[in-house]
Amino acid sequence: MGNYGMKVLRVGYDVDETNLSNYVIHSKYKSLKSLALATTTDSTVSGNDYAQVDIAHGLGYIPLFFVMAELESGQWRNIQCANFYIPTFDSSISYFVEAFANATNLSFAVGAVNFHGSSNTFSVNHTFNFSYYLVIDEIT
Repeated sequence: MGNYGMKVLRVGYDVDETNLSNYVIHSKYKSLKSLALATTTDSTVSGNDYAQVDIAHGLGYIPLFFVMAELESGQWRNIQCANFYIPTFDSSISYFVEAFANATNLSFAVGAVNFHGSSNTFSVNHTFNFSYYLVIDEIT
């Protein structure tokens, strides 16, 4: 009677499978739980050098998160590191995109830099779309 619970296996495996790597979900073991799967936007303003949007999560700890950014229409990129540089049509300017979190907010930012690493300003208004997934299990 001890072999019960919710189990989802990969295609081609039987319910009597003993190798845990062949399970997608097994209720006897922890899995990631989500708080949010949502989208938001961050808009740059011509003449400024930085734009940030904060999403309140109120968890009281820094959560694990996954972020995708639509940098150009239909071109989504996984934001895996602090900075992701995007070349623009102006050969002297790049955008950087970053995602970061603290105990109360998940934040997205877009900035303009030149290739010498110093701050620059946006030449046009632009809206970036972000899709994010927040995980609610605190990692200890």
